[in-house]
Amino acid sequence: MKYLLSIALFLISSSAYTQELHPQLGALENLLGGTWIADGQWGDGSAFKQESAFVIGLSGNMIKSKTWGNISQTEYKHGLRSEGVRFWDASDSTLKFWEFDVFGSGLEGEITIIDKNIYLNYNYDFGSGPMQLTDGWIFISENEYEFVVGVFENGEWKQKYISTPIKRIID
Repeated sequence: MKYLLSIALFLISSSAYTQELHPQLGALENLLGGTWIADGQWGDGSAFKQESAFVIGLSGNMIKSKTWGNISQTEYKHGLRSEGVRFWDASDSTLKFWEFDVFGSGLEGEITIIDKNIYLNYNYDFGSGPMQLTDGWIFISENEYEFVVGVFENGEWKQKYISTPIKRIID
């Protein structure tokens, strides 16, 4: 009897920690687990270092992100740069994301999935007015994508500001 009670308590307690991902977020499921690390260069030659981790949140209705990278606008200083969410917006049947950074800025946009590739589309203002940008996670393997930031229109990259491998390290 003690044995059955122990098994029952284990199953109840473990199910409280297991969250099933909302079906509409399934295309992002491969991002879960481990830390994604990119180490490359922007088009202007400056260093790009980024680490991202994704976990299920809000009972499986969102994926939460944390990204570590440069947190200084004057010199390179590594730290927690941004936090965000990816979620299914049932009101208009789209995948969306919000991202907030240490500089007090926020991004919001829509996510497009083409095959196993993930595209985060958003407006960004470099100071001369907003322009449409895309962060692309181009699938290479279960543990690697090509991370691209640039202008993506009609299914092709018109301009790339960075294109570098991003690989999963299992913690």
